[in-house]
Amino acid sequence: MEENEEEYRCYLNDFVSVVSSLLGNMVSQASSSRDRLAITAINFFTTVSISVHHDLFKGEGVIQQICQSVVIPNVRLRDDDLELFEVNYVEFIRRDVEGSDLDTMRRIACELLKGIATNYKNQVTNLVSIQIQSLLSSFFANPIANWKDKDCAIYLVVSLATKKAGGNSVSADLVDVQDFFGSVIVPELQSPDLFPDLIRFLGAQSNVVHFYAASCIGKLLLVKDEGERARFTGADVAPFFSDLMENLFKAMNFPESEENQNVMKCIMQVLGIANIPRKVAGHCIDVAVLLKRACENDSSLISAFEESLFPSLQMILANDVAEFLPCAFQLLAQFVELNTPPIPQSYMEIFKILFSHEYWHRDSNVPALERLLQVFLEKAPP
Repeated sequence: MEENEEEYRCYLNDFVSVVSSLLGNMVSQASSSRDRLAITAINFFTTVSISVHHDLFKGEGVIQQICQSVVIPNVRLRDDDLELFEVNYVEFIRRDVEGSDLDTMRRIACELLKGIATNYKNQVTNLVSIQIQSLLSSFFANPIANWKDKDCAIYLVVSLATKKAGGNSVSADLVDVQDFFGSVIVPELQSPDLFPDLIRFLGAQSNVVHFYAASCIGKLLLVKDEGERARFTGADVAPFFSDLMENLFKAMNFPESEENQNVMKCIMQVLGIANIPRKVAGHCIDVAVLLKRACENDSSLISAFEESLFPSLQMILANDVAEFLPCAFQLLAQFVELNTPPIPQSYMEIFKILFSHEYWHRDSNVPALERLLQVFLEKAPP
């Protein structure tokens, strides 16, 4: 429409009327086979809402009707979504994850609401607040039967508080995220600290649940406060480290999660901020297996693992922490094995430690040192 605005101008009012009627019929006769048509129609409404013709939506009751008849019905979970949740969790997450390139009815409906808010912010804010309260009231009246209403309310809040339609910052004030989180989400948690609950969710058999638990932990560890200081450090993770690592590795034992990239990434991030010399000895074998499994499938992960683990491994070597030297040598051997010739110079510096008699005199080091020497000879023959 943007490219042919002059040609469309005289027909636009009729187009909006026809599309509105079409959407009304599709909502009353919902079918996934008509999703593409519905998405195109809603996209048309969104385009109009952020254009110079947005006054087509200013009529009395128009925005309220759109909210009740188009947005809310399409944000609610459908039977198709629930089936996807159970049988194809990868596709469910791909559709659900914020920022996905895939158009879905839920996302497009929220984009329409944010598009209208570009010029009618107060009306949208009031309507959204009323709708969210209505959905939550329905849920609290019968939580078992009406759990979809709460899901719908949460999706509205999350969507309207993040992405912005038309490139304008219209969504930040549409919902009070902090108040919603405190009154709706926190009561569902068992601990005032998020980590224990997230660790518990890592043990969920549902692939979607433990995927999002790992994703949330990873995102929390990336949060920066003023001055680019990390909000969470190794000290914050330390009380939960053992349970966290145990549940992360257990999550990879669930069917279809054996090579869960999101869980692997979370493990890497946790190891990156944890004090490895004190905490990781019991997970050395698991980390080596993780390295092999992850990097064989995606060699680009090697540098990320190196960046996370090398400082701690170098600290073990520099301080001659005898208890953890076998673990360090084993992981270094794994890194060398994963690299393709020519071996980076940083590894050749490590090669020099093989000539230290002090390391070989300790029986506990010998198997790992032999393995390290073997992979060096295989990857960088003299």
